[in-house]
Amino acid sequence: MNADKKDKIKKTISFLNNMFQSNTVEYLGCDRYIFKININDISYDNLIDSEGVFIPLTKCYNNIFRFVQGFAVVVVRDYSNSSPKYGLNHIRKSGIINYEGKEILPCDYDMISIHLDGFIELTKNDIKKSTNCQIIQNGDFNWDKAIKWNH
Repeated sequence: MNADKKDKIKKTISFLNNMFQSNTVEYLGCDRYIFKININDISYDNLIDSEGVFIPLTKCYNNIFRFVQGFAVVVVRDYSNSSPKYGLNHIRKSGIINYEGKEILPCDYDMISIHLDGFIELTKNDIKKSTNCQIIQNGDFNWDKAIKWNH
């Protein structure tokens, strides 16, 4: 990323933090930022653009991670049997959204990792499988047919 782009992102983060009277705005790529809020000691990420316009999301996510090839891993946590303040014994499930906020893969996975080259690792019930961004984008991903990944 060149210096002009970094400077523009820093200025946008400053603008958005000022707009929301916060210091929790982070850049995620694809001209998308997150604005973190806390409700009853539970953190939620909101997806916004560089103007501070909220991008509608399918559900409330506790975490939205950096966009890679137009996709971001999202996480929902279930604290019903634990303490949200300390994060003990919570259930964490991951999914994938696109830069428009649309859920592409539901939060049914124990872990998802999107690599810069478009390779995607998914774990569900201690089984690791792989796919790529093109298959996800085309809507062709099928857990049962996905390639097992033993790395």
